[in-house]
Amino acid sequence: MKKSFFEGKVFFSSIICLCMLSSIFSACKKNQKESEESSSETKYYSQTIVLNKNKAQADKASSNTENAGASGTASSGTSETDSSGTVPASSGSVRASLNSNAVSGSAAASLKAGSAGSANSTPGTEKKYPQKIVALSPAATEILCSIGALDQIAARSDYSDYPPEVLSKPVAGGFDGKNLSVENILSFSPDLVYLTSGMHDYLIPLLRSKKIPYFISMDASVKGILSEIKEIGKITGHEKQAEVKIAEIQAKILELKKYAPKRPKSVYWEIWSPPYMSIGKNSFINELIQIAGGKNIFDDIKEAYPIVSDEQILLRNPDVIIIPDNLQDGIEGIKIRNGWKNIEAVKNGSIYSLNADMISRPSPRITEAIAMIQKCLLADQVAEEVSDQLAAQAENQLLDQAADKPANQADSSAQ
Repeated sequence: MKKSFFEGKVFFSSIICLCMLSSIFSACKKNQKESEESSSETKYYSQTIVLNKNKAQADKASSNTENAGASGTASSGTSETDSSGTVPASSGSVRASLNSNAVSGSAAASLKAGSAGSANSTPGTEKKYPQKIVALSPAATEILCSIGALDQIAARSDYSDYPPEVLSKPVAGGFDGKNLSVENILSFSPDLVYLTSGMHDYLIPLLRSKKIPYFISMDASVKGILSEIKEIGKITGHEKQAEVKIAEIQAKILELKKYAPKRPKSVYWEIWSPPYMSIGKNSFINELIQIAGGKNIFDDIKEAYPIVSDEQILLRNPDVIIIPDNLQDGIEGIKIRNGWKNIEAVKNGSIYSLNADMISRPSPRITEAIAMIQKCLLADQVAEEVSDQLAAQAENQLLDQAADKPANQADSSAQ
């Protein structure tokens, strides 16, 4: 009898274990599915806008035949694919189709957009692009404007102030959720909302429910920024301009690398204080420092923007300290911090205050930011010709920006 009772307990215990394992397995599958859906959402446009190479080639062949019959010559722009399979939209022969099944619940086919094509375009097959973009970050606005999509911006964030022409655009709200009105965003009837990962994630369910296309910026590196410029170029119909801008940035980076200090200088970069927030390995600013020829003293911390202590900073003893110009302490405040007088950068007067907008935005102006950082590292003024030139360009941009900015926005600063 005792044995049967024991066997019964074992049996029921096994059943309970199996149920628990089943629940855990189901939960894991659910999390995996949610993760996959989230991943697909971040690639909303790269999956929904499809370049139909075969149709483009067919259109080209048809166009050549018609032209040959009319004039005796086959005159049509060539359409070649690059190594990634992208077809340059150079003659209106490339068409775009929107796959509404690419993202579950998406409404790619609901884009209210203009079109780009040529005289040879067949009615109803023109490639469509968004014309009412709401850009919710300064970097997003700068990327759009840098590739010629200013006229496609319906609204911007309160801190989006460059280029100066963008100030004529209405404001959808602040950069973060506390200052951002969802109702205001919807009032612009957007056909694309340009979001920033982490900052604007809470808007995704609403945009999906309203069937409004969106793009999520996830630029944590220079490569990511360039990739985003290319992607936005495709989305907005400015692919060629995007390619030119990317090539320009890459050329400037290569040139700046030639002027990097022979011995990398250690850099402490302060975002704000107190508490002391710096940059870690996964911040794009860490990469800008590396390109300029420096070494971030906290590049061993994976977190993008870690909170650090006095003791850590003093122990790592940076050669250079860089702060944004909107930091409350300022250079003089840094000098009188308790114990900081023994830091190499403080002893040598190597503390620099740089324009917060220029150095904090993951935008096409990263080369100007690198130039400004490099100038801080090249205290001996050796081989600064290119660095000085780009830094001067950055300073001139800021002067023009200040001159064109309305008085009531003069004190605004980017986040």
